[in-house]
Amino acid sequence: SIFIPAFNRARFAVNRMACQNNLRLIGQSMLLYANENGGHYPDKIEKLLTYEDITPESFLCPATGDTPAPVGTGASAAAASALTSGGHLSFVYAAASLMNSAPAGAVLAYEPLGNHGQGANFLWGDGHVSWEPKAQAEKLIRQLKQQKNPP
Repeated sequence: SIFIPAFNRARFAVNRMACQNNLRLIGQSMLLYANENGGHYPDKIEKLLTYEDITPESFLCPATGDTPAPVGTGASAAAASALTSGGHLSFVYAAASLMNSAPAGAVLAYEPLGNHGQGANFLWGDGHVSWEPKAQAEKLIRQLKQQKNPP
């Protein structure tokens, strides 16, 4: 019973880092997309599956019960249409109207507080991903829902 709390802390850290890595991959794909589309980020996150070399697994947080979007025979097109159908996307896309010239403090994507409970990962305009504690994450999400980006 002594090892259970230590194991849970380690699992939490691994899941949090996996989320950060997936958000970084999404950010890199967004930048590639923007470079090919006049500096515009995609208006929908699922376009990344169709136009960039990114897998459905990259849109998941292992702390959730979400599963990869099914690929099917149409490969990326089928996965793209399934991505937002529920249970296949662990992140919230916030860059629909932004360009790659967005300020470093703009939020491109983030994970809901329900993924980890103690805070959330955020993908920023300069491409870095940060863990924000619950109080700060709640504040950022509230501002984003009020259309304030950068918050």
